[in-house]
Amino acid sequence: MYTHMSAKLFVGGVPFRATEEEIRDHFAQAGEVVEVFIPLDRETRRPRGFVFVTMADEASAEKAKALELAVGAIE
Repeated sequence: MYTHMSAKLFVGGVPFRATEEEIRDHFAQAGEVVEVFIPLDRETRRPRGFVFVTMADEASAEKAKALELAVGAIE
């Protein structure tokens, strides 16, 4: 029996101004994005400069790893 496994990626160096939609669109180039989580600083409530992106499967996650290098280009 095949079990559908998602894969969560840690992505550092994300611009503080990047929105969830921009991050989702960026990683959607590699496959289905299940979730984008942007941790916020407890004191300032501002993004901390990294995110967690959950891809639908391992194949998409592998493709997304190549996109991590260009994450700084998110406008």
